[in-house]
Amino acid sequence: VYFNINKVIVSEEYNCSIPKITSLPPIGSTAIIGHAYGFLLSNPTGFLDPSVETFLELNKENLSRVIFTGDVFSLPSLQNWKKLTQRYRSFFDIVVAPGNHDVGLGGEDARRDVFNLSFPKKNKLPYVINSNKSLLIIEDSTLNKYVIGKKIKELVNSSNQYQDIFLFRHHILVKELF
Repeated sequence: VYFNINKVIVSEEYNCSIPKITSLPPIGSTAIIGHAYGFLLSNPTGFLDPSVETFLELNKENLSRVIFTGDVFSLPSLQNWKKLTQRYRSFFDIVVAPGNHDVGLGGEDARRDVFNLSFPKKNKLPYVINSNKSLLIIEDSTLNKYVIGKKIKELVNSSNQYQDIFLFRHHILVKELF
């Protein structure tokens, strides 16, 4: 997993600034990208934020996997999901922990149907990836009111053979949200 967050600066408004990645990740890297559409007002296309597209284009040969942690598109559609997968699936594996913009909140939303059509093999969440000595768990936090479900807890507690366990989801878990 490639991270370049040496200097995270948090202001009084709880905004953070992550420095620009200036070097290519090593071959076989995994990128984790959250809120990939950026800001609605600065991205009228409804597709990926231009900086995300640039990053993926520059690094697609080095990446083996990209994990999107939700809100991939401001306006999800079958066309946007197809565009994403057709453009990059020959370069790297695409995994999505859906966000509320991607599938709505709860189980009944047309956006969820479109998402499931776009990722038929990976729409059974939690999705688990064994990566070296690490376990990667991709969860759908839109279905369980942001709480980690019993199935995830059991999976984590029974996975003692892994050096590291990573849980990828859209909605973060902090007690202040409850």
